[in-house]
Amino acid sequence: MEKGGNGKAFEPGRETEVDPVAVVAANCRHATARLPRGRLGAATAEKVARGLAAAVSRRLPDITGSPTEVFAALVGRQVLGEMPCPRVRGPALRLLAQVTPLVASNGSRRWNLWLETALDPRSDIFSKVRSSTPCLRDSAEAEERRGPALFEERETLYARLADAVTLQRSISELTRERDRLRADLLASRHELRAIYRRIRDEIDPFSPEPSTLESAWRIIEKNIRRLTKAMEDESDPRMRP
Repeated sequence: MEKGGNGKAFEPGRETEVDPVAVVAANCRHATARLPRGRLGAATAEKVARGLAAAVSRRLPDITGSPTEVFAALVGRQVLGEMPCPRVRGPALRLLAQVTPLVASNGSRRWNLWLETALDPRSDIFSKVRSSTPCLRDSAEAEERRGPALFEERETLYARLADAVTLQRSISELTRERDRLRADLLASRHELRAIYRRIRDEIDPFSPEPSTLESAWRIIEKNIRRLTKAMEDESDPRMRP
């Protein structure tokens, strides 16, 4: 764990900033949930854990002393509102020591509350606090698992983008080909019309009745209009299913 100039920690190999205050507060909340209910000192231990979670941003100094001295310091720093009765002070600290590394016994009925030390990202206490807080540990593990998944997702998106570009190029080429064919069809229509008129004038220029040639031309005209309309419908998005 490396420490930045702003007092926040950076995990080795990552650029993720870790806020020690948030880490310690999360550990206090986790400790509160883990405390056994109904045990001697449990209610007092819960008050201490909740008080520390709310007061950690004040960066209180470490506390060392007997149970009475520890609780007197907590009351003096407004973590607790009042002194608990003597019979629950020791049991409350023992229960806290079981659920958080912030509280530890140093023997001879003396206790340490690592408040300032726990906020130092370089300290062993901070490492213990972080590793004993499941939500933080699970978040770090999830981030590690997410890395390969993000890479795979990115590659999939790149492949889809390449397919979309290829499809767009194909559509553009087909559109150009369709327009060329439409122009050729219209040009052929005009040429056929001109040929028909020339032949009609040569063969039967004054006949009042439609000739066989005229009937044939009408069939040709009908088919040309049908093909032209089909091409126009194909180019109109509103006509597509």
